[in-house]
Amino acid sequence: MPLGAPSRTVQTVRSSSLIAGVGRWARAAGPAAQMKALTRAARTPIVTMTPILFDPPRRALENARETKAHACEPNLLVRGMRGTSTGHNLVRMTAPVRILTADDHHLIRAGVSSFLATEPGLEVVAEATNGEEALERYRAVQPDLVLMDLSMPVMDGLQATRAILEEFPDARIVVLTTYAGDEDIHRALEAGAMGYLVKDMLAAEVLKVIRSVMAGRRGIPPAVAATLAEHTPRIALTPRETEVTALMATGLTNAQIAERIGRTEETVKVHVKNILQKLDVRDRTEAVAVAARRGFIRLV
Repeated sequence: MPLGAPSRTVQTVRSSSLIAGVGRWARAAGPAAQMKALTRAARTPIVTMTPILFDPPRRALENARETKAHACEPNLLVRGMRGTSTGHNLVRMTAPVRILTADDHHLIRAGVSSFLATEPGLEVVAEATNGEEALERYRAVQPDLVLMDLSMPVMDGLQATRAILEEFPDARIVVLTTYAGDEDIHRALEAGAMGYLVKDMLAAEVLKVIRSVMAGRRGIPPAVAATLAEHTPRIALTPRETEVTALMATGLTNAQIAERIGRTEETVKVHVKNILQKLDVRDRTEAVAVAARRGFIRLV
């Protein structure tokens, strides 16, 4: 396009010196002056440039499309920072993600805190040694996210998760545990956890789950998803079958289990038969091993 011809677009810039050069070009009387202004502007350092249309109806349509698109975007999180989009500009919040860790082992809490301290945008603001403390700490500091162990004294992680969400429905809770069974995962998600992490996972997976949950999505690493897929459709034990399985793990006979739960021995035999069928095993010993591995029971 010749220099003297009208242009539908120009480049707006964040450098004030370059804006002045473009302004001089726009006010130039002829082609020679325009070329001189362009040469001077080209020598000026450019920071960033964004195309702008000088067609009001078209620009209005573009703005409407961008506004609609940004309204559908979840909050962005980059290395622990939430952000929002406004027009052409991406605004990143510098406030760190405030995290509460709940675990009954001091070394685990210390290790998690040390690791998170090395990540920009993440900050551990409170720690708890059991579920009851986790609820109290949450009330006190109201963190952005909770890393919750499942096995803790006084109140376990599932009970604490339910208690926190009952009082604070918008709480973001991620389970961080040694238990990798599909039933452990199902119970945690049913309790309201938004993510599930096993303690032997890589740091990158932990950060990815934190980012996903802070963006309002589920945080399910591939290994966790694979465990769930392996046992789909889900075939759960009933509370009574779980109780019988736990008693089987202690070495009790059917007669002894019947006496313990207040049922007949024939009823217990029916429960045992159903347990073997649901777990797809051949005998009581294998049933106990599979039930423990998948998270139906805990072996003390």
